[in-house]
Amino acid sequence: MVQILHLGDCHFDDAYYLNRPERRRLLDESREQALRAAVETAVNRQVDLFVWAGDVLDGERRVSLKTRSLLEQALSELKEAGVEIAWMTGNHDPKCYLESQGLDQLLHAYGVHIFDGPVRTVGLTARDGSPYKIVGSGHEEKGLMENRLKTYPVKVEGVVTIGLLHGSVQGGTLQPDGGQSGESLGLPPGLKPEDLYFPCSKSDLRRLGYDLICLGHVHVPYKIDGADLPAYYAGSLTGLSHKETGSRGAWLHRLGHGGQTSTFLTLSPLEWRTVALDVTPEWSLEQLNEALQAVLKNRAGQLMLRLSINGVNDKILTALRHDQETLRDRIGNAVEAAEVELRFDMVPERVLELQRTGDTFAAHLSRCLENPEFMGAVWSVYAQRALGFEYEGEGDGHEENEDHAQVLQAALHDLWPRWMGGQRYGGGGRS
Repeated sequence: MVQILHLGDCHFDDAYYLNRPERRRLLDESREQALRAAVETAVNRQVDLFVWAGDVLDGERRVSLKTRSLLEQALSELKEAGVEIAWMTGNHDPKCYLESQGLDQLLHAYGVHIFDGPVRTVGLTARDGSPYKIVGSGHEEKGLMENRLKTYPVKVEGVVTIGLLHGSVQGGTLQPDGGQSGESLGLPPGLKPEDLYFPCSKSDLRRLGYDLICLGHVHVPYKIDGADLPAYYAGSLTGLSHKETGSRGAWLHRLGHGGQTSTFLTLSPLEWRTVALDVTPEWSLEQLNEALQAVLKNRAGQLMLRLSINGVNDKILTALRHDQETLRDRIGNAVEAAEVELRFDMVPERVLELQRTGDTFAAHLSRCLENPEFMGAVWSVYAQRALGFEYEGEGDGHEENEDHAQVLQAALHDLWPRWMGGQRYGGGGRS
């Protein structure tokens, strides 16, 4: 039997959240803990092969001393435990980047099997003495757009063969979370057409006949759709943003005479979750917390929560508008979240009542425009403040002032539909 622990995109030393130090700290700590957990799992379970499926490093900055030390410690522990290591270069950390940072020398020093260019095959032996092969390639430079999978050799009957690639498998993918970017094109979850590095298809994978294919590049952990296609994306080791929700970790694959099995192991202590709650007027703040606790009862780790509150509730709306920091703290304590981001789309209860009765601002204004007494009062204020003379009221000049009020009324009648139709003044000119 051959056991493989398969990690996806780690993106160490990325440039995320440099202007948000607390979130940055949580992300760095989570990634470090997840890698340590992966190494510990590999050692304790005595796996045969530890696969890094590309984009271990983000490649936008120099490798930090902390990351270099963390990687060296992981490589040392794996080598000491007799675990073979396979490292693919990705679109973020291609061969040229590894060489510029001197990391290729570090990997060679620990006997890592590096796949950083054209296809190559490595023959290995599992702990139980059974032979197996790994076949893979990697990115030499950023932006590998060719379908290199067409150059992979097909499996030789009787030899367990594992394929490695960091790229985009198109067509008929499973859809975690109910959707994906580029769905009509059959793109992997979260990818846009411009992200299609190393593009290939399910038929390309199926042609190879491999016992297992370890994939990198897509940040969602999932299996490629197809009972006869043992191809898996490991996803990001720890979620990088609210776009990467759910549990994160690595795949544990087993290949033997009984076939192939794969189990996803949650390793990241951090989980990003996005929740939407629809509230009603009778809800209290305590009921809001209780509803949120019920939704989040099955979470995997430390929570990074984005909460969207919709509906009608004056108590909650007041807290959101005037004391949001306290509300965030209360919610964070209730669900034990490391971070709470609040969004809301709510209206006051009074506004909802006005909408139900038709007693809206537009209706009020329309009635006022038809009221001569109101228009006379408007003209009085306008004449005094804008034109600089007093409105006389009843008596001398009353008819003239009444004419002025009618002119103003006509002007407002003319302006009102134009205003509501978007012909407004602003920014020093018409928009």
